[in-house]
Amino acid sequence: MTPSTRLNFSIIRTPRPKLFGFFPRVKVAYELHEPIAYFSPRYKKWITAAVGVYDGASGPAEDLVSEAWFIHDQLCNTGKFDDGTPCSNWQASWILSDLLGREGRWGRRWTWLVATGVGRPISNCFSSLFGRGKGG
Repeated sequence: MTPSTRLNFSIIRTPRPKLFGFFPRVKVAYELHEPIAYFSPRYKKWITAAVGVYDGASGPAEDLVSEAWFIHDQLCNTGKFDDGTPCSNWQASWILSDLLGREGRWGRRWTWLVATGVGRPISNCFSSLFGRGKGG
């Protein structure tokens, strides 16, 4: 069974103020209707994405249905594996990459590893410099 047939979720699109008063923008979030669990062979840990709304941090990839986004967002939201041990941003990025690779999405596996593993700290640095703060 492929992940896309197991996932029970909906996409929530919320209009945001236009950029420069002209360019339309939409905030994308995902509502998971049934929990999903993943065991990371790399870290020997379970991660469970609970029912609820996820922030859509992976909005640019909404063309790709994958449980990877929910698992990654769960780790980023809580910072912990199911057993309560800490999960770093780097570990969450590798787990996202592992899931995409398991699904045969090799190109996306590496681009998202770089984007979330290297890109996030850079993005956070610029966000804090310009006052956007967490969740900006």
